[in-house]
Amino acid sequence: MWSAAWSLFLDAPVWGHGPHTFGIFSKIPYVHNLYLQVLAEQGGLGLAALGALIAYGLVAAWRLQRVASSEAALLGAGALAGLVGFCSAAVVDLSFVHQWVAIILFVLLGTIAHLGSYYQDREVKQ
Repeated sequence: MWSAAWSLFLDAPVWGHGPHTFGIFSKIPYVHNLYLQVLAEQGGLGLAALGALIAYGLVAAWRLQRVASSEAALLGAGALAGLVGFCSAAVVDLSFVHQWVAIILFVLLGTIAHLGSYYQDREVKQ
């Protein structure tokens, strides 16, 4: 599966073949590796966008986890653990073929962004 995704990426390295097209070129509907599937379907630009989202989330959650307030640190640690778990699971099974994968990713990123802005605004007012 992974070699088929890699060969699809090599055929269209910049833009990819389009969302949910891996199943057209293979008997299996998805690669069981989110990053390879994004490479095959959305190309290098899609993987760069996904990487930027995940990197933003990891950095923001790390900063949030390190703020002085114990409540913010605890919530930041939980969000960071959730995102690290998501990124780890993406290596072996996750795929955007399942709607819940995108929902979980954006719920985690939205939670991190909201917590970061909430505690940043709270520190400025104090």
